[in-house]
Amino acid sequence: MLYNDQPIGQDEEDKLNRTPFVDEIVELVDRYTEVDEKKDNHDGLVIGLEGAWGSGKTSVLNLLENRFQKKKGKYVVQRLDSWLALDSTALAAEFFKTLGVAAADTEAFPGEKQIQRMPNVISNFAKSITLSIPTPVGSIGVDFSKFSQSNTLREEKENIKEKLSKSQKYIIYMIDDIDRLNSKEIAFVMQLVKNIADFPKIIYILSYDHDIVTEALHRIDGKNGRNFMEKIVQVPIQMPEFGKADLLYYFYGELRNIIQSESSNENKVLFDTFQREVIMSRVYMLIYPYLKNLRDCKRLLNAYQIRYFVCSRFCDDDDLLCIVLLEVFEPGTITYLINHYTEFYPSPLPEPGNVPGTDITKYRNEIKEEANCSDQALKILASLFPSFAKKIDEISFAPLTGGNGVVENKISERENFPSYFILSPNENAVFSDVIKDLLLNWQEERIMEQLKRWADKDKLQNAFSKIWAYCDLQNRDFKLEQDRWRPILHGISSIQDIRPYSNQTYTWTNIPWAVVEKIIDWPTFDGRPEHINTNTAGWIVAIFQDESVSLETLEVLMWHIGAGYEWSLPESYADSAPEVDESLFMPCKAIFISRLKEDLSKEGFFDSVMIDMFLTHLIKEDVAYVKQYLASLSTIDSIYQWLKVALEEETNRKFYSFKRRAWHHKDNLLSITPVSYANLLDKELDKMPEDWLSDQKWTTLVLYDAYIYQEPWTQIKGALIKEESLEEYGNKLYHERKKINQGEQS
Repeated sequence: MLYNDQPIGQDEEDKLNRTPFVDEIVELVDRYTEVDEKKDNHDGLVIGLEGAWGSGKTSVLNLLENRFQKKKGKYVVQRLDSWLALDSTALAAEFFKTLGVAAADTEAFPGEKQIQRMPNVISNFAKSITLSIPTPVGSIGVDFSKFSQSNTLREEKENIKEKLSKSQKYIIYMIDDIDRLNSKEIAFVMQLVKNIADFPKIIYILSYDHDIVTEALHRIDGKNGRNFMEKIVQVPIQMPEFGKADLLYYFYGELRNIIQSESSNENKVLFDTFQREVIMSRVYMLIYPYLKNLRDCKRLLNAYQIRYFVCSRFCDDDDLLCIVLLEVFEPGTITYLINHYTEFYPSPLPEPGNVPGTDITKYRNEIKEEANCSDQALKILASLFPSFAKKIDEISFAPLTGGNGVVENKISERENFPSYFILSPNENAVFSDVIKDLLLNWQEERIMEQLKRWADKDKLQNAFSKIWAYCDLQNRDFKLEQDRWRPILHGISSIQDIRPYSNQTYTWTNIPWAVVEKIIDWPTFDGRPEHINTNTAGWIVAIFQDESVSLETLEVLMWHIGAGYEWSLPESYADSAPEVDESLFMPCKAIFISRLKEDLSKEGFFDSVMIDMFLTHLIKEDVAYVKQYLASLSTIDSIYQWLKVALEEETNRKFYSFKRRAWHHKDNLLSITPVSYANLLDKELDKMPEDWLSDQKWTTLVLYDAYIYQEPWTQIKGALIKEESLEEYGNKLYHERKKINQGEQS
């Protein structure tokens, strides 16, 4: 249900408690008429209902009309919606027509000939009076031949006043939307009212924005519009400014209806929880400056309802509300946010400390100028983005990176940013409820298929972030049963061809142990490693025995199982304390090393993203086995698989500021490389092509040849080998080999 901007018409529709205000106006009119009835000479009354656009003036007129209509024995009600008139001609005609009909209904003109229910005396007066007010030619269609025979304007007016004063009823004549007319039409209507304001027993209730009307009057005749209004309006009544509390109460109630009526997601946080009350209080403090009237509330509710219907599954309710608020009231801010979104997230590189206050002020002013936004808009952005809040010295309520921020789809998580600006849901989007269902219920085939789809659509990082967040031990509302490790780890193992620290998957290495830890339910063990042993968590051994769980998955599990023991770990885990009992570590280690040995000779082993760690374990645990395997290799293609790891090409050139290629030489691997490889290499170099540098295999073989002959640039420990050095050596080698081969042929 969209919130239309139509005014209310009945008391039961009043959600902002306007009825007491309406009742006060009715009481004012009743008291006035009671006093006026006792007088010999009756007067008219002009009430001005003054308020800005959107303040509810038309709604108040509707409620007033209902009340006066119920007092038919005392009042005749007529209404002029001035904005409906197309021009001054129609405006004048409609003005006197509605006034004339009201006069006829008072029965104050018995026996008077009527023209379209308008007493003839009022019709004549209308023709006469409009001649004295500037209107388009033919505005009333005056017949001048008859006009010369009629009474004077004063006579016509006195005649009407005499008849109206004898009426048993008062006319309530409401004129709405005066402030929506152009300046000339505003002046025209006010002049009409001024000329007949002293008609007895007519109570005018005019609805307008005081500033707009006075400015229009000043613009037309150059006189003080305020003074002119004071001569016309006897009782100005200001529309009550609804307090922020009233508007927020209304907004809160309607927002609650939207979320509860539209949401089919049982996992969403409900509005009646204490936590949500606190969060919404924070949100309201940010948005309340923008809600100046009911119209503003409805604009925001409508915009939010549409976006919520599309985005609720993958956006946080509160964050989405803030984004929609800016779209409605500060659109330049959203344009700036989309065009400069990297400013709102932490940089992958170390950031400098806080800048001086003068720089912060300059930065804020630059954003405000480019985005054409207010300080309040900056506060809203700061509340959404902690990194940005720090830059502009504001407070942020957004959670730190990871954990609940991921599960709840907070915009403070970089991967969630695009979800807030889509027009329709994407079938490959990563929904939090889908992740939860995947972890709890999906079988491995479905998990594999979905991970593959997410990988194809570059969504894996988002998926892994949400999986990791659900498995966070702080998330006490989510539990995994023991049998869930199999489909989940099988699924994770199916996408191991993606490098672990690529943009898509840099968090995947956290997933396997997070799943295991969630099943164990760590807090029940008080965090003591001896409590995680073969008796309490023996099923972990079964993971290592499962052939469908990849070696890569087992490797990252060993980062935790092997911590604190004599097990080779990545640098970031090197000083970790034990996480499991040694009784569990030993069988897992034995099975893992056994599986590494089995796979060493299998195709694709050396292409693993974890090959360096695999070889480190094998060399440490059984170097003799590795040497035996290497000695068994007898072809260039087979030794090339080893050499390309021992002389690995560096792929991250930007990090090292290299424009050309570079290689690492791994001394621990080269030191156990059989000397017999030199003979195989020597024969192969006779086939060296002229374009050898463009082929990865040949660059590796040439580099190994340089290492064998101990070229100085290959012997610097820890240094990268640059392509320039290799190119010079390789070209020299090529020409020497070519010359030798040509000599032998001759």
